[in-house]
Amino acid sequence: LIRQVNVLNFGIEFDLVHVNKVHITGRLSVLFELSSTINMTFKALKTSINFTMHFNDEPNTDQMILHDLPVEHNQTTNELFMNFNKQELIVLNDSLFKEFAANLVLTTNLSVIIEGLAAALAEVRTGNITLSNIPINDTLHLVGYNQFDNGLLNIDNIDITGAISSHTLALHIRTQIINPSVVNILNGGRLSLDLCDIINGTSLGLINIEPFYLQ
Repeated sequence: LIRQVNVLNFGIEFDLVHVNKVHITGRLSVLFELSSTINMTFKALKTSINFTMHFNDEPNTDQMILHDLPVEHNQTTNELFMNFNKQELIVLNDSLFKEFAANLVLTTNLSVIIEGLAAALAEVRTGNITLSNIPINDTLHLVGYNQFDNGLLNIDNIDITGAISSHTLALHIRTQIINPSVVNILNGGRLSLDLCDIINGTSLGLINIEPFYLQ
């Protein structure tokens, strides 16, 4: 049985060529236990996971299929740690995925239900065995960006690198903002910001950041 799944790191990357494709890079921890009727010492070597995700009572938002991931197995706690790199996140419902992204940015916490099956290659005293059809049913609790707590961008440096047109400047800006979440944006495409004077609210212009990433 898989009793608990924790997201330690979750990086979202949108494909530069196929804009509807989403890739995920991250690290998970999984609490795994055998049935109480089985008394056996084992060491997990690899795992495969196929699960869907949804929030509230909505239909499935997306799906991930991870094949033959090497795992780090803490045999004292039976906690499994696994890393995956640039695996495709299959979007099943575009509008719900956009709603998930909006909730991630705007709220403090976001709960995502995951359901599916897993398999594991494990080492026992007599050799290796494959455990299959291990059910997954858990709720992931993600910390949202919460509008970055209404924090302001800390601008470290601004360089004017040239003029794009008579009304547009090209700037090189180094800025920082605190990310309170384990969810990172490895490539978020273009982010457009309205640059305003905070005293009187006057718009100074539009800033396009491309590619946008948030670590």
